Amino acid sequence: MAEDPLTTPAVAGEIVAGEGSIINDARAAAQYGRADEIAAFLDDGKLTPDAKDEDGCSLLQWAAINGRDNVVRLLLERGADCNAVGGVLEENALQWACRQGRSSCAVLLRESGGDPTHRGKEGGTAVHLCCRYGQVAILAFLIARDDAPPSVQRGLVDLPDGNGMTPLMVCCEWYWSRPKKALDCLRLLLAFGASATFADKQQRTPLHVAAKRGVEAKALELLIEKGASCEAEDSEGHTAAKVAEQAGHSSCARHIRTLASTSSKRRPWTTARKNEDVEAPLVERMAPLKPLPFAVELRSGPLACRDALYGLGTPCIVLLGGPSLIARYGWHVGMGCSVVSAFSFAFLAPRDAPRYGHCGFAVGSVLAIVRSFFLVEDVGIGLVVLYAVLVSCLLGALGMTALSDPGMRPRPFTSRRWRGDTDATGAPSRRLASAPTPSTTPSPRRSERRPRRHRRHAGVVCADDDRAAKIVDLARRDRLSEKTFCPTCLIQRPARAKHDPTLKRCVRRFDHYCPFVATVVGERNYRYFYAFLVFCVLAISLHLLLVLPLVRLCDDVQGKYVCLFPAKNAPVFIGTLLAILHDVWIACMLIMHSSLVCTDQTTYEQMHGKEGDECSQQNCRKVLSPEPLTEDS
Repeated sequence: MAEDPLTTPAVAGEIVAGEGSIINDARAAAQYGRADEIAAFLDDGKLTPDAKDEDGCSLLQWAAINGRDNVVRLLLERGADCNAVGGVLEENALQWACRQGRSSCAVLLRESGGDPTHRGKEGGTAVHLCCRYGQVAILAFLIARDDAPPSVQRGLVDLPDGNGMTPLMVCCEWYWSRPKKALDCLRLLLAFGASATFADKQQRTPLHVAAKRGVEAKALELLIEKGASCEAEDSEGHTAAKVAEQAGHSSCARHIRTLASTSSKRRPWTTARKNEDVEAPLVERMAPLKPLPFAVELRSGPLACRDALYGLGTPCIVLLGGPSLIARYGWHVGMGCSVVSAFSFAFLAPRDAPRYGHCGFAVGSVLAIVRSFFLVEDVGIGLVVLYAVLVSCLLGALGMTALSDPGMRPRPFTSRRWRGDTDATGAPSRRLASAPTPSTTPSPRRSERRPRRHRRHAGVVCADDDRAAKIVDLARRDRLSEKTFCPTCLIQRPARAKHDPTLKRCVRRFDHYCPFVATVVGERNYRYFYAFLVFCVLAISLHLLLVLPLVRLCDDVQGKYVCLFPAKNAPVFIGTLLAILHDVWIACMLIMHSSLVCTDQTTYEQMHGKEGDECSQQNCRKVLSPEPLTEDS
């Protein structure tokens, strides 16, 4: 007598097939998240937690790929094997969840013992699948919780797949499908210590793979800054630039050659910063300036200080020295010398000096305008005092904007132990420490400690154990969202925050990057920036109101008037011209930002079409409030 498949209890791992069988109903329940139906089947003994359909796929796999975390939790509680392999690709449930970006299911499976090193029929592990499909949040959780066995020497970040490709190479291989997410995955892997110099059996490095795919310049800069060699050759003797040319990506090949020339053929006075050491006493003396962008330069060593001073000083020299040369030697000689000097300064500028060129132009313009004011006679002493006060407030607001923390999260220079350090046995340390381990050895003298350098690279920070523990904790509480997680800073971004590639930090209430103050305008320094605009308009308008009636364009002037055409009055002419130029565009910016303040809106939000609130005094007090933020806000 034949047994009825609808009433016969299933055996663990048995494939229950047939049209109208219970497995089909259970599969549909797993796909649509009907956990009560599956619980009834299990309680009646009609199915086991490891039952599979006719394709060899388990209920756990169907629930994971559809993001039904309630079903996944139920099956795991009933003893389902989280490492059971099924389907055409012979992958486990964790890999199915990674393919579709089901982060909550992936966390449940990984916490229950899911194997992140299992290779499917295509050869990829769960980490490789995250890189291929741009699943940033799951990738962050997997490598932050990396407790791979000792046999995996470099951990999950450098684990090759069945084709010998590391996750970093997979990111470059599939970069074209999801450029933004692939770039985030690239930064995330590099932050956790992925090797940019790994070579497969064909001696291809990640840079070779990126060149073959013609990835954008940002990805190339990331790889090269992390140690990828532009001169490395594959098994056929081709460099990355040659591979890009053969693949038809000529622009990518040119960019690789440009990066190779700038990194290897630098000017004699611009040696690499990685050879600079910063003494600990200097670091401690500059502790109050840690969040400031200029302090980042000063902490990087004397060459960085030189770059900042060069970028700030040369525009001031040109704007102040040019008019003086014209006044002394005439328009032709003075203008020729000024143009030659400007081009010479630009050609000889160190690599990072142009970042501060706009700020130097702003300071030099203010000084040139102020000098032209005092060269005009017959101005009352009261107006002179008022003008001096306004200029002082202008420079003070400029300095506070440039030297204030814009609201960076996390704060720079707070990591204690960097991922990738060696442990007591000399092996690479990948231990996830939730709390610092007390040391039994005395602390070395300050002079014996290895100085930490702020490494200037294309926007990648190193991941320490504390930050990795926070990522795991966010994932376990189901708060690790791709929309708010920053793969560069490795933090959950606060509301209205955005990552700035210049400061390499997330900034709260990000408004915009202003080159004229050489920093980002954010929540903490926006009021100083707004005051800078106000004082600029007031000071320059007063300057024009007092100076314009006293100048003339003709040669036959008498009395108190100043003619602008003679070379001796070139400082007045150039200063007045700069005053007119700056007053127009700064007044327009002040009007725009006044509108943004009233509606509690940022420049970034306005550019991306986000509507603000209704205009009110409460918004003005909220945006321009002097109350500082707390550390946990």
